[in-house]
Amino acid sequence: MISPLIYEFAIFEAPEWGIRVIARVLITYRDKHGVNTVNGVVNRWAAAV
Repeated sequence: MISPLIYEFAIFEAPEWGIRVIARVLITYRDKHGVNTVNGVVNRWAAAV
């Protein structure tokens, strides 16, 4: 992975690493926050202001 300090977003050397990060985030949302629906993920990720 290239340093995220240089870019606004992390850049992975292979798509598989990005997919792994997505999976880990979703697992964390489920395990730590009880989010288990698409609506719950959207609300958690992009909460209303």
